Amino acid sequence: MTIMPAPDMAAAENARAHAERLGREVATRWPTAWAELDHMRTHPPMPWPDWCLLPMAATVAVTTRFAPVVGLHHARLPHASVAALYAWRFARSVYLVEPSLMRRLLTQVPDPISLADVANLPEWCVYVAAGHPEGPGAGVWMHLEHDAKSGRPELRLLIDFGQDELDRLLEIPVYLDRESTTQALADFRSNALAILRLNQEGANNCCRVGCH
Repeated sequence: MTIMPAPDMAAAENARAHAERLGREVATRWPTAWAELDHMRTHPPMPWPDWCLLPMAATVAVTTRFAPVVGLHHARLPHASVAALYAWRFARSVYLVEPSLMRRLLTQVPDPISLADVANLPEWCVYVAAGHPEGPGAGVWMHLEHDAKSGRPELRLLIDFGQDELDRLLEIPVYLDRESTTQALADFRSNALAILRLNQEGANNCCRVGCH
């Protein structure tokens, strides 16, 4: 007979409190964000698949409206964090995974991962907390994204280090139309480096303009 460990309710409550603090930061920085995203979800400006709650393009539209422009680009904003929190608000659940089970799961990731493998997530956004006492709230957020420009399906991962700041979460999109998970992550790395170069060029151009 296998005895399963009791759930750590304190860890779950700490993680939920962390998520709520992030949500309050969204409400402070963009007071009408949730209402605007609700409106775009119920009055779609374009079609998208049923497995996606709301494309991130909607989040970008809301967060960049009054954002400062650096060079030719908007200042970097936590679009991915806001999108994940919006989706999480529909259930507000926190999942804790027993450490030994997590180790087994991480060694059994299928390659490739397709949309069919993840289309039936139990909620619009799944928040899995590590439950570590030194990092309450640390964990990973997962939701599905329909890229409005390319039509590409993505599994959006958001790595949470347990800091109560939207800008501290690390986004990792896994492209679900690639032949392998390795290729999907390699493509993400290439795109991320290209974005970093553009942001750096924009910051440099802004500095040169300001210096004259």
